[in-house]
Amino acid sequence: MDVNIGFIGAGNMGAAMIKSIIKAGIIPADKIHINDVDKEKLSALKNETGIQVLNTNEEVVSKSDIVFLAVKPNMVKPVLEACKAGFDDNKILVSIAVGIPLKFYKDILGCDKKIVRAMPNTPALVGE
Repeated sequence: MDVNIGFIGAGNMGAAMIKSIIKAGIIPADKIHINDVDKEKLSALKNETGIQVLNTNEEVVSKSDIVFLAVKPNMVKPVLEACKAGFDDNKILVSIAVGIPLKFYKDILGCDKKIVRAMPNTPALVGE
């Protein structure tokens, strides 16, 4: 699969999803781009998996075909507002933030954007 994916957020769920994607051979590590406010966590995840760590969320959006938004619900609005210009008609946003309706995302990015809400659960932490 010739797709670049990005992750904004490297918390427990984001990191678990990245590790599972790589372990399953779905996307090679060099096609996964990530940014997080916790630079130590990013460094450890890069050393463990070989993913591409970027400096800004805008870079993640720019370099990715599919962007996973793996931040706490209170951070969704400021994160999306900062990088909304990078979402063109070809990009897909997959949000794992809990409790935020699609309308919220569409109000920020536009009604014509491709937006998916996903609710991974604890089995994702072990690749299931």
